Amino acid sequence: MTNQLAKLVLFVLAATVFGACKSHKPAVKTTPVNKSGSEITQKNELVQTLRKQQTQFEFFSAKIKTDFEQERGKDASLTLHLKMESGKYIWMSAVAILGIEVARVYITPDSVKILDKLNKRYLAQSYSYFNRFSDLPLTLEALQNLFVGNQILELDDTSKTDSVASGYLLKRFLNKTLYQVYVNKSSNEIFLQEFVRSDSAQTNRLSVQYSEFHHTGNVRYANKMSIKTEAKDILKATFDFQNVSLNPIDQIVFTIPASYSAME
Repeated sequence: MTNQLAKLVLFVLAATVFGACKSHKPAVKTTPVNKSGSEITQKNELVQTLRKQQTQFEFFSAKIKTDFEQERGKDASLTLHLKMESGKYIWMSAVAILGIEVARVYITPDSVKILDKLNKRYLAQSYSYFNRFSDLPLTLEALQNLFVGNQILELDDTSKTDSVASGYLLKRFLNKTLYQVYVNKSSNEIFLQEFVRSDSAQTNRLSVQYSEFHHTGNVRYANKMSIKTEAKDILKATFDFQNVSLNPIDQIVFTIPASYSAME
């Protein structure tokens, strides 16, 4: 697989590659108390609303037209075939021009597996392999939330809501990384999520933008999504969801051929 195609297949894991290792010092959480010493419970209404309208699905599948571009290097277009069962797996097949399958991805609650079908290589790792590079907790739930337009990470009940020109802004800090969620004022739909990490050397940013929300049955999802990473290179991918289905998915089979070698 070319370097560009490999990066595209790994784009759903982009939240783990901000370039600097995370701090291992646990975050200290404080709870406000009143004069009597009891806790003050002031729950943010917008956070509660977002939690209630989180898309709940059992099965989700789609054909996704994907365009990938980077600041330095070639652009690429692929078709992603996505299949998900809530809480159990994400399966993806990346198909290039002339219908050639170039990669296959299988993500479960405890592992990430990728086949580079052009070069006959594979990657099979636990989440700890990816999470050592970042403050952000990579999980199957977070990645499934990313695809359907849910908040990627849970927001604190006591988060402050800020008004901005484009809507409302909610924030959560994860050690040195800031998680920002932008919400439309009229629809309460999330239209932008960002992870920003700054240090003395540079600022790294991952942005996930959503538009054209649709409903299939009782499931809401964003029909268009773009992901952009800004670090040493600027990488961008746009996703156009087509043929979305909530029907049960046939049994998923993912095997690593004996002839494949491990990726370094």
